[in-house]
Amino acid sequence: SCTHGAPKLNDTKVEKMKYTILKLINLPFVFLLIYIFSIFFLGKKKFFKRIIFFNTLLILIFSLPITSYFLEKPLYPIKNTYEDNINIDYSIILVPAAGISYNLKKKIHEPSEYSIERIHHALNFSSIVNIPIIVSGGVTKKNVISEAEIIEKYVEKNFKKKLILEKKSINSYETSINIRRYINKSKTS
Repeated sequence: SCTHGAPKLNDTKVEKMKYTILKLINLPFVFLLIYIFSIFFLGKKKFFKRIIFFNTLLILIFSLPITSYFLEKPLYPIKNTYEDNINIDYSIILVPAAGISYNLKKKIHEPSEYSIERIHHALNFSSIVNIPIIVSGGVTKKNVISEAEIIEKYVEKNFKKKLILEKKSINSYETSINIRRYINKSKTS
């Protein structure tokens, strides 16, 4: 319950509201608004007849399955195109930490579910291409070890040898600087 007496919305209601709002703002609704607006002025201006014609043409084009196929094409690149360009000697997988949380029952800090998901994907990919993983995440809470070390605790022992911990970064900018330093140091070694 909220302090001001207003009912607290649960996540599913909020998600349903977001979904409804997004559905109202999608393209067909926009085209319908143009139709409604144009119909009121249809008899007064030839310009509005042209708007209705072009609007109808756009609806037809956007409703064709081939149009959606071509529009989504850049969003889904060809599977595994990145594997062709991997130079194993100079490749790493970067896993930036995505936060930690405190488990009240176990009385320990744990990686967020996003951190766990990221390390899981990295371990799966690393087992295919056999390249090391850098887990980046510094100390974000007082008297708590780094996020990278917390994530490492949730990795099985036989996979830990693939991990390189970068324990200083607390944001993406610092991660990029520290990873660059690591790569430059590795090149000279």
